[in-house]
Amino acid sequence: LDVEMPFGNAFDVLEQTAGIPFQTIFVTAFSEYALRALNSSAAYYLLKPLNINELIKAVEKVQQAPHTPGDQGAEVLKLDEVLRFSGNGNYTDIYLRDGRRKTVSRVLRYFDELLEGHGFMRVHKSHLVRLDAVQAWHRGKGGYAVLEDGSEIEVSPSKKDLLLARLGQQS
Repeated sequence: LDVEMPFGNAFDVLEQTAGIPFQTIFVTAFSEYALRALNSSAAYYLLKPLNINELIKAVEKVQQAPHTPGDQGAEVLKLDEVLRFSGNGNYTDIYLRDGRRKTVSRVLRYFDELLEGHGFMRVHKSHLVRLDAVQAWHRGKGGYAVLEDGSEIEVSPSKKDLLLARLGQQS
C-alpha cells in the first residue's frame, strides 16, 4: 500500500477497511509516515526506491504470520470468560478468567467497536478491559487498574475520568 495516492492516502484506505482482516505492507518514499504506519498495525514498512530482496522478505513475513481462525478452525469463547483484550500489532491477545491467553488476527479496534455497550471499556490505546473485573484503581498520571486476576493495566490520562465514572455507575 502506497501512502500517497491520487484520491487519498493509505490511512484513508485502512480506515475504510477496518473490519476486514488483512496485513499491510507500506511502500512509500516518505519516511515520516513510519510511526503512523506502525500505529496502524503495519506488518512492514518499505522505503522507495524498493530493494527487491526487502520486498520479498516483507511478503514472506506476512505469509508466515498466523492465519485467520477461518483457515485453521475456530474456538468459541463466552464473553463472560474474557477479562481483557490487549493490542499486539495486527493481532489482539485475549486474556481469560481461567488464566489462558488466546491470540487472534484482529486489531484491538475491532473488539472495541464490537463490544461497545457490553461492559468493556478501552482504557488505553492498547487495552480494553471488562469493567466488572476491575477491583482497584491506583493513582498516577493516568493510573492503572487492577483486575481480578491481579493484572495491572495502564490507564491513559485521557480515559481516567471516564473509567472512574463508569466504575462508579457499577457500584
